[in-house]
Amino acid sequence: MRAVLSPKDTYKPVDEGCAFLFGGSWGYSWEDIKGRFYDYIKKNNNPDWLKLYEDRLDIGNEQYKPLNMDYIINAFIVKELYKDGDFTKVMKLLSIGRNQTNEKYFEVLEETMGINRKNFNEEVGKLIGGDLKN
Repeated sequence: MRAVLSPKDTYKPVDEGCAFLFGGSWGYSWEDIKGRFYDYIKKNNNPDWLKLYEDRLDIGNEQYKPLNMDYIINAFIVKELYKDGDFTKVMKLLSIGRNQTNEKYFEVLEETMGINRKNFNEEVGKLIGGDLKN
């Protein structure tokens, strides 16, 4: 990816979400990461996805190997954006810049998926719930 997009132009939470989804992280596959994620969900009914996203909750259990909730949620978002095989929308979200605020992220997320702060919990819940069925 670095051949097409400079690190300064890359929004890290989406970058890491892509990494989690397509290649795993820290020696964990996406399936391993999802397993830890679903274990967390089982222990924490009715999570506030927006709060978990913005607080960047780390559900990893090894020091220096974070499995941050914003990265995991973005993996689900990237999966949905990429489901038709077109990486254009993913690239738009990915390329908002290194030090962007969540405001810019939500602006582009609404443009690409119709997800904003007000419907984040509901829409992310659908993405994650749909994946539970697969």
